[in-house]
Amino acid sequence: MKLKKIGVVSFGKLEGIMMALFGLIYGIIFFLISLLGGLMGAVIGIVLLIAFPIGFGIMGFILGLIAAIVLNFALSKIGGLEIELE
Repeated sequence: MKLKKIGVVSFGKLEGIMMALFGLIYGIIFFLISLLGGLMGAVIGIVLLIAFPIGFGIMGFILGLIAAIVLNFALSKIGGLEIELE
């Protein structure tokens, strides 16, 4: 079985969701670290807790689109990718 093409938007959505989850993890870590900085640190931590998943998700979606386009181009040049499914 050969993989000849992947859905660009589908791959972008997948990457966006995965990166948003990583952003949430980073946001939680930075939030916990920022709690050491007092009230202002806590406010910054809350902002990062919200901004990181959103920013990571958007960048993951955009980079997923680019990666899927490049992958589809490469697959068209090499004739597909051999995969084995059970």
